[in-house]
Amino acid sequence: MTAAGRPVRCGRCGRIAGHAARGPPVIGPGMTSRAKQLTAMIAIGLGLLFPQQVECGYPGGECAAPGMKRQMCSAYEVEPLGFYLVEWLVGRNVGFAYSRGQTCR
Repeated sequence: MTAAGRPVRCGRCGRIAGHAARGPPVIGPGMTSRAKQLTAMIAIGLGLLFPQQVECGYPGGECAAPGMKRQMCSAYEVEPLGFYLVEWLVGRNVGFAYSRGQTCR
């Protein structure tokens, strides 16, 4: 703090002094608003591609059937998180999956 009560600013970037201990900024000061928007859209798009295992083909589906040795078996799909969210909203299977199979417990 200065004598006038204002915080001391960094001569290099203009932020409050003492920020170097926190590390460099993640997004550079030269990044335009459009570049930030594009980066956010790409990150969200990639996030929606993460695999999600869904029992019975869609969220909330009921498909358990008795298997061998007193086990309950059900079908599952591994699908992108984006499709999982769509199926959750519409309440039925959309029909796209990375893989399908059956599991018994």
